[in-house]
Amino acid sequence: MTNGKKIRTRALLLVSLFVFVAGCDVFTTTEARLGRGERLLAAGSYSEAIVELKNVLDADPKNARALLGVARASLQLGRLDAAEKSLADARAAGAAASEADALHVQLRLARGEYDKLRAELDGEALKLTDDTRAEYRLQLASASGDCATVLTAARAMLAADANRSGARVALAECLARRGSFMAARSELETAVARDKHDAAAWFALGRLRQSHGDRRGAEAAYLSATKNAAGRLSVPQQSMLYSALAQLQTERGDLTGLRETRAAVLAAAPDSVVSELLGANLDLLDGRVEAAVTTLQRLLNSEQKFGPARLLLTSALLAQNNIEQARQQLGTLVSDLPNFPALKAAEEELGKVDASKSSTVEYWLHVAVVQAGLDQPAMARAALEHALKIDPKSQAASIGLVQTDLRIGDTAAALERATELAKSAPGDAGVAVLLADTQSANGDHAASAATLEQLHSKAPKNSLAMAIHQERKRGALGNENAVLERWLADHPDDRKIRFVLAESLRGAGDNRRAAAEFEALIEREPRDVGSLNNLAWVYYLLNDKRALATAKRAYDLAPKVASVADTYGWLLVESGELRDGLELLRQTDTAAGGAQPEIRYHYAAALFRSGQKDQARVLLDDLLVNSPEFDSREDAAELLRSLSATAATWTGFTCWEIEAQNTSRGSRCIARMRASNA
Repeated sequence: MTNGKKIRTRALLLVSLFVFVAGCDVFTTTEARLGRGERLLAAGSYSEAIVELKNVLDADPKNARALLGVARASLQLGRLDAAEKSLADARAAGAAASEADALHVQLRLARGEYDKLRAELDGEALKLTDDTRAEYRLQLASASGDCATVLTAARAMLAADANRSGARVALAECLARRGSFMAARSELETAVARDKHDAAAWFALGRLRQSHGDRRGAEAAYLSATKNAAGRLSVPQQSMLYSALAQLQTERGDLTGLRETRAAVLAAAPDSVVSELLGANLDLLDGRVEAAVTTLQRLLNSEQKFGPARLLLTSALLAQNNIEQARQQLGTLVSDLPNFPALKAAEEELGKVDASKSSTVEYWLHVAVVQAGLDQPAMARAALEHALKIDPKSQAASIGLVQTDLRIGDTAAALERATELAKSAPGDAGVAVLLADTQSANGDHAASAATLEQLHSKAPKNSLAMAIHQERKRGALGNENAVLERWLADHPDDRKIRFVLAESLRGAGDNRRAAAEFEALIEREPRDVGSLNNLAWVYYLLNDKRALATAKRAYDLAPKVASVADTYGWLLVESGELRDGLELLRQTDTAAGGAQPEIRYHYAAALFRSGQKDQARVLLDDLLVNSPEFDSREDAAELLRSLSATAATWTGFTCWEIEAQNTSRGSRCIARMRASNA
């Protein structure tokens, strides 16, 4: 072979080698790169998607599709400035207005620019379909806390398409804000049943469960959300999700779970402060206190107002027995967050800690109280366990551990420890009450009542009588009023117990006996507004002519108390003084912002009686849709049915008049009318 041929052969081999090393990527088309980038974006690999799409832009800087993809990925990463720049470049490159405007709306929402967005959605400049515009209006209402709009719009959307998960989640969150926990939970459980991969619905369900003390249920929901977060939640949303999950894992001292959560955060947002904070938390729980302190100090050097880092640093310094520095950090926290009384209480408790006494039980008990005030139950537990090592018979430390177990929802562990504690201190009233609390927390109300009754028989107290009454009522054990009646036989002047008895009788429908108890309370204290108001209502139920005068006495004493004004207003209506009653109910409903369903029902019923049936119908329709849980719901539903029964005689004008106020409600109105006339 000649030298020339050898050179050409080597050159061909080098080219072949280059192609082999580079793979097929050398010949990947722009279209293929775009497709790959968009698939990465859909899968939640936002950073990788940007790399792929920027490769497209290196070859074609004005590729609108790639620029929109970079904008979307940047938005999902929480890089709002980068997203805005890419969006502007995409517009300049000729991106479709509908796609660019949709991204613009999402940026406004992410920045919290609600007023500007509201004006834009009401205008004509944004090129959005009616359905997309309605969806964004719902998101805006949800983000800005406009629950009145959310409740109506979400219901209308779900009536048209039950699979609109975003509408269902927004609806559930507003129902929860209004106190309708059961209805909110039902909506979210429906959402995840329809789509088990709905990360947003799982996350919302976890928050709802956690807010009502169901930590285990919350953690299960959060874990389901994490499994489906990629491509469905933005990185900031994932950070919030992982933080919520990590909080529950930290409470339990679950190092394995916390490591898995941190690994997930590192995969989603490797450079985020959340990953560093979780790393410090892991170090602290794992006994690597120095490493935790170093990380937290570095975080605070970058961001002085980063409260979670300062709080955790205070906890770590306490674990180091570095009391003076812990006081400094906690003092700064109290200054930065003056509206958190638990921090102020922790600061006061920290003032009692003497670093020189770290070998005593007293020292560790104080530290445990401070750690609990810092919302660090795992560290509080560690301090209490340290106290027990010093004195295994420390009752205070054992009680603290039971309370810690109850706080984090580990009721089984709390009951086991409380039972052992009660065996070692059979005559201790405080321990007996703690045992009753743990029995109740485990759902054994009969055992809890029995424990309290045994204690009450030896040393009667009104607090114990009240607790027995409540436990018997919670467990539906019957005879819950007997203990109150026995107490009052010996202590007739105990107003608190008498009021509870009166309310219990009223709730059970024993209105005559309830009236007698309220009368006894008022005889001793004529200005008792609560008893006057409730007595007026009982008189009303008994058709007693004294009802209105009694309600007026309460109203004259407390005209700004909504429940009192509601009672008086409704009794005015029932007594024939419709005009005055209607006006008072209107004022009371307006002052309550429509947030108290009983008041709104009475106002709607008064409107009906005054002949304003269309307005009554609108209020009742909203009330029954937006307030699933209130005492007079059946009465409200019956009134609406009676109004709907007359719909056959409505004119089209009546419905169109309602439709002018609310399109979806007007459409339902017309549908009902047509159905009635069919």
